[in-house]
Amino acid sequence: MQGINVTSILHSKSILRAITGNLDAAGEEMLYGPCEKANYGDAFEYTERLSSEQRTKQLGADRHKLWTWPGYELIQKASMPYWYGKGGVYTYAPACHEPDVFEAILTGNPYPIKAIIAGGNNALLAYTNTRKVHKALKSSHLALFVIMEQWLTPTAMLADYVFPVANWLEMPVMHLSTLNGLAQYAAVGEKVVDPLYERRPDYYFYQGLGRRLGQDGCWRNTLEEEWDFFLEPLLEELNLKSAEEFARKQRWWFPPLMERRYEKIDPYTGKMQGFATPTGKVEIYSTILEKLGYDPLPSFREPPETPISNPELAKRYPLILITGSRFRPYHHSEHRQIASLRKLYPNPTVEIHPDTARKRKIADGDWVMIETVRGRIRMKAKLSSKIHPRMVDVQHGWWFPEDIPEDPVLFGVFQSNPNVLTTDEDRYCDGPTGSMNFSPLLCRIYPYSYPSP
Repeated sequence: MQGINVTSILHSKSILRAITGNLDAAGEEMLYGPCEKANYGDAFEYTERLSSEQRTKQLGADRHKLWTWPGYELIQKASMPYWYGKGGVYTYAPACHEPDVFEAILTGNPYPIKAIIAGGNNALLAYTNTRKVHKALKSSHLALFVIMEQWLTPTAMLADYVFPVANWLEMPVMHLSTLNGLAQYAAVGEKVVDPLYERRPDYYFYQGLGRRLGQDGCWRNTLEEEWDFFLEPLLEELNLKSAEEFARKQRWWFPPLMERRYEKIDPYTGKMQGFATPTGKVEIYSTILEKLGYDPLPSFREPPETPISNPELAKRYPLILITGSRFRPYHHSEHRQIASLRKLYPNPTVEIHPDTARKRKIADGDWVMIETVRGRIRMKAKLSSKIHPRMVDVQHGWWFPEDIPEDPVLFGVFQSNPNVLTTDEDRYCDGPTGSMNFSPLLCRIYPYSYPSP
């Protein structure tokens, strides 16, 4: 989900789920959350140790309060009694508003950002306004940029230090969806091969840094011990000694299905469970959104850049741009450096309707330029009647490992990267969450052989 209506869209979906009775039963939409059979919270996070003073410094929390500390503190308070006294979880959030981070690097407002540590993140392809991200990451104001990676990406080429991390086959891997509430299960895979060269799980990077900063009591000695701690209650129930044994003998674990938990009696309080909201009820009118200063009911705002909201711009850029399409065999911006996969899909693709292409003298397979008011990129045209004649759909995550690695080329990261076309302006972002707007935007498309107007 993205853009200025994200919260209202999800809110509307939740309301429809409730008023249609499609709620927390088999074949309906289950209300998943933390499980009693796993430990979490202190593991890796220790969020309760972050002082109120530090929380107020969170970038974006003054405007996008639902996805930052103000909102998550209210959510945690409401969910604690519902989820076994464990409450909500912080696996994905609260997070800074990413555009504010790059702005703070460049301007020093509201305070300077002097260092960045990144892992599992190819920022030049992941965030809106690629040119600004590039400018921030190479800025002299940024004294230290460290990245953990498995290969050199365009973003890694800008880093001061690149730490080679192990991949998922070179370390034990655990997935606890009880942590993020998407589903309730545990899955563990054992290490298949030893890491090559000096690669190590990124756990040891953070462990070493944490201990140097005085966090000795927060870290176990090995990643394996950390996984054992996570699964400790479940291992005891299954009569297993370790997460590794769980991986070899069990692999997966799903808890017994509990339907309509909100009707059950809470063994801790002796009262009916209700829901994990401040009122204990399904909230069509969101008391948390209201307390944060947002509309407590869903509403719709026309995005800033559409033929309706900006008809003058639409005269010059008449087509509606969709960015972010994923496709096999790639995953986000990964795997373009793998020759066998690149052979399967060698070039970036933009999908357009045959009628739209014909008017612009574009044939299937032609190289074309896609342009917005912010920039332009090059892709190969793929004609498809599945897409609306007024729309253009560009693929996400393209860079070219065969190109020059050094800045400013950076593996051709500006050639076919759709985020060159996007904006990080706050008026394009969702108010409560700060969700960035990757689409819709206004664009035009023309053959690559034509000179740019």
